[in-house]
Amino acid sequence: MNAGTLADGGFQVTGNSTGIFTLVGTSGLTLGTTSGSGTSFPLNFTTLHISLSATSTTTYNSNSAQTVANTPSVYGHLSTVATSAVTKTLGGDIVVAGNLNNGTNNTLDFAGFNLSFGGSYTNSGTITANATTSTLTFNGSVTQSFATNGGTYTGNLLSSLVINNSAAAGVTLSTQSATLSFSNVTINPSRLFNLSNGATGQTIRISGNYSNNGTLTGNIGTSTIVLNGSSPQTFTIGTYTSSALANLQISKQRWCCFRRTFKC
Repeated sequence: MNAGTLADGGFQVTGNSTGIFTLVGTSGLTLGTTSGSGTSFPLNFTTLHISLSATSTTTYNSNSAQTVANTPSVYGHLSTVATSAVTKTLGGDIVVAGNLNNGTNNTLDFAGFNLSFGGSYTNSGTITANATTSTLTFNGSVTQSFATNGGTYTGNLLSSLVINNSAAAGVTLSTQSATLSFSNVTINPSRLFNLSNGATGQTIRISGNYSNNGTLTGNIGTSTIVLNGSSPQTFTIGTYTSSALANLQISKQRWCCFRRTFKC
């Protein structure tokens, strides 16, 4: 499709194993209707025969449960839409080149799978990603921003956060939920995670392990890492902007292990 939006109107689109499905430029695909059935991504096309432009948009648009297919190797922008409460479930590991937008009334259930994206992140519904194998990865090549004060998170927990953004300014935690914790946080080598939003700084709560293999900017204002696990945690020191972290708080547990500086 070269332009416009293909809306299936609640009727399942079906191809075949030799057919080609393509979204070019800013074209879009809308799956299902809020008043009708929740259709699937076009069936029977193979991954090698699906091409979705990085600026295209695929919208899972139904008040009925839908599975976010992993048949496309990469989505452009990915959105969920509903007018009443419904769950959209990942059917496998999902890669999004552009923006991720989980809309109001939608519960986006990772179902133990991984989701990576290269654009903006908006959660106006609910994210269920508290299974131990679920990972949310920031994988962009331009600066990304991460706000968690919108929407909700099942169990107030997001299993694993990975910072793999290759831009010089990396990923900024712009506004953080007062209750959300991450099981594990990993900053990959040569990547930057910024807790110092403007002059204020943000707090990130980690109930599992923290692995800083890149750089953390957390030296401004009230920037804080809180280790709030109920079992021993590992804290990999890594590199810090201006060689400083404004605040480190250890709560609930009795001890942690600091790697690369000292061990307790």
